[in-house]
This record gives sequence, C-alpha cells and structure tokens, in this order.
Amino acid sequence: MELQMDGCIFMPEDDLERILEGHRRAGYDRYSMTLTGFRDLHDLWAGRKGEFDFLMLMAKIAARLGYERQENILISQSSIPQLQQLTDCLDSLSGKRIRFVKPVGYGMASHYMEKERITRADIPRIPPNLLPYTDFAFDDKSGVHPYRLVKTEKEWISWIQNHSVEVQHNTSLGIHMESGNIDYLESASCDDICKEYFEQHIKELQQMPEIVALCDKYGDPSNEKLYHLYEIDSKWTHAYRVEHNLPLL
Repeated sequence: MELQMDGCIFMPEDDLERILEGHRRAGYDRYSMTLTGFRDLHDLWAGRKGEFDFLMLMAKIAARLGYERQENILISQSSIPQLQQLTDCLDSLSGKRIRFVKPVGYGMASHYMEKERITRADIPRIPPNLLPYTDFAFDDKSGVHPYRLVKTEKEWISWIQNHSVEVQHNTSLGIHMESGNIDYLESASCDDICKEYFEQHIKELQQMPEIVALCDKYGDPSNEKLYHLYEIDSKWTHAYRVEHNLPLL
C-alpha cells in the first residue's frame, strides 16, 4: 500500500519515525513524495519554508524502516536548471525507490502559472539521466493510453477534432477545503459529503459543453506549451467557468 506524505505537518524526528513505523506495521510499504525543485524553489512552490529538508529527513527514516520511496519530480521552467542538483541529492539517499518525471500539472493550479509550463524546445534541457523516468509520450503510435500523451495546444486541437466521438471530460473529483465550507466538512459524515459533491460534479458535467465545443471556442493554435489531455481539458473548462462566472476549481 502507498502512503501519500505530501503536505505532512512538520514534527520532531522521533514523532515522524513513530508515525511511519506505525503505518509500516499496518501494511504500508511505499510512500510518495512530490518535488518541484531543489530546496528553496520546492519550498516556494509548496508554500512553506523547510519542507524540502523535512522530506529528505522523512526519506532517511522511511528507508531505515524498509519503505520503497516514490519520487514524483515535476518539470517547470524554473526547475529545469536545478534538476541535476535535485537528482544528485535524491540519488545520495539510501533505500529502494521508483521515480516519475513529468511536466507540472493542473493539480498545482497551473492555470495561474502558465509561464512555468515547458515546451518541446525545453526537453533537451532535461538531464539525460532523467529522461528514462519520464511518464509521458509524444507519439500516438507508441501504443500508450491517450491520457499519457503530451502535446502542444495546437496539436491537441487537431487531435480532439479527429477524436471528437471518443474524447470525454476529465471526471476526477476533488474536494477543496476553504473558509466557506470547512465547518460543513468537519461536521458532515463522509458519505454525505461524497454524495453531495458527486451529485454536484455530475450536474456540472452534464451542463458543460463537450470538449470539442470548448476546443473550438477556447483553443489557442499558437500555443506551443505542452499539456496532457486532462490538462488541456482543464484549461478550456477554466476559461468557460471564468466567462460564465461559475465557481473555479
């Protein structure tokens, strides 16, 4: 089982070891951490000073307890110059690991950070020793699922127009805690929360235009930045929400 440790609260080393040891006894054998750069850059993206060093401490403890480490390394314009330094740091850690290297995604609210998104011209700037870990593909003929493909917005416009029957909206559902709903989320049952958010999500999907319609209206054929399919869907859906004054995700 995988333990997601991104955003874990800072705590003394003894407490962290006790928590990780308890989860290990409960059956967790892998833990995941996401890295957006080396030290200060990662801390900036994470929004809290000291997170990078805390993750390195966690990695050392987890290795000692027999965990496998999953490293998710996000590529951005800012992180590319630091990728080798970050890799050297991670390679110095003990323990088993698996590694995924991918462009920064919309889960990082990148509709606010489009300037950080990479283009094809940036791929040669990625250290060669990281390229085998990239979890994306450019070629439709490579046999990978469409949701692993990475294309420019111009290429996605053409692809979606040719696959309009089969392409569907991203149906992942996230529940965001904020000042307006925290009291409800803390008091309601898990079943009630999931039921309400799922029904709301389905209603919004039913009212949302099909991807091909969003593509025709919001697609930018001059954009050379790279996206996964779910990200270009999110980009156009965000534009639709802004235009129609709908809640932003």
